[in-house]
Amino acid sequence: MSQGNKTMLLDNERSMIVLRATWEIDALAVLIISALDGEHEEVAFATRGVTKRIKQLNSVIMSAIGDEAVDNESLRKIA
Repeated sequence: MSQGNKTMLLDNERSMIVLRATWEIDALAVLIISALDGEHEEVAFATRGVTKRIKQLNSVIMSAIGDEAVDNESLRKIA
C-alpha cells in the first residue's frame, strides 16, 4: 500500500470487492430515485435528497479506490 499524501491503493482483489459494493449502492440509489415518482411530494423530495447524497458519497468511495487521477482535495470537497 502507498501511504503518501496521495491515494491509498488496495490490492486488486480487495479493490474489486469494494468497487462491486459501491456499484451496487449506486444502482440501488438510482432505483430508489426512480421509484419515488408519484409519491407524496414531501416524502419524494426528502428521499430524493438523501438518496442523491448517498450517490455522492458512493462516488467519492469509487473515485478514491478506483481512480488514481482524482486527488484527495477533490474528494474532500464532495465528502
